[in-house]
Amino acid sequence: MFINQIRAAVEAAETYAQISNLERLIWQHAWPAGYLADVEADELTQVLHAKKKALEAAAASRLVGFVKPKGGRRGGPKNAASIARRRRLAACWPLPPELAAQFTISEQAALRVVADQLRRWGSCTLFLEQIAAIAGTCKTVVKNALRKAKALRLLTVEERRRRGQPSLTNIVRFLCMKWRAWILRKGGGVRNTTTTDKAFRKNGTNSAVESFAKSFSMMKIASSGPRAGP
Repeated sequence: MFINQIRAAVEAAETYAQISNLERLIWQHAWPAGYLADVEADELTQVLHAKKKALEAAAASRLVGFVKPKGGRRGGPKNAASIARRRRLAACWPLPPELAAQFTISEQAALRVVADQLRRWGSCTLFLEQIAAIAGTCKTVVKNALRKAKALRLLTVEERRRRGQPSLTNIVRFLCMKWRAWILRKGGGVRNTTTTDKAFRKNGTNSAVESFAKSFSMMKIASSGPRAGP
C-alpha cells in the first residue's frame, strides 16, 4: 500500500535532502490527497524529525577537536574550491537586490546557507562553523552576516546559553516577511518545478498522487536530490 511505501522510504532516509523530499511528499501531496491520515502523517514526520536531529548530532561530533589553522590565507585547491563555492551560493539570490547590496559576497553565501535551512525547517540551528564550511568562508564572516541581518530586522537570533555548560547552537528564524516571501516563493531566486508539480496542477491532487505512487518506488524518492554539504 501507499502508506507502506512511504514508511519504507522514511526508514531508509539518511540525508537532509532525502528527509526534506519526504516531508514535502507527505504534507504537500499524500496528506492533502487523503492517502495518509493525520495520525500517520504526524508519526512519519516525527521519525523524520528524529533522523534530522541525529544528523545534526553527528555533524556536531565531527567538529569536536577542530583546530583552527594558523597563519593567514593560503592558496591551493581547497582555497580555490571555497572561493568558487561561496561565489556560487551568493549567485543563487539569497536576498532581493536592494538587500543584497548591503552584504559582501561571503556574507551573502552564508545567508544562503541559513536561508536554505529556514526554507526547509522553519529555523536554522547549525553551528557557525558548519555554516562557514558549507558557505566556503569563515566563522567571523558568518557572525558578521547574522549581525547585519539582525540589525536590518531580517531575522531573529535566539541564544541558548547554559550555566556551567557549553552553550547550545543559536536558533535563527525569519523576521522580515519580505525576505521570507522571497525565499519561500522563489526558493532563493530559483523556481524548481518538477513533473509531480505539473501533474498536480493539470490532473488534480488525487490522480497525481496515484500516478506518482505507481510510477516510482518510495526508495527512489528517498534517494533523490543532492546530498547535503559543500
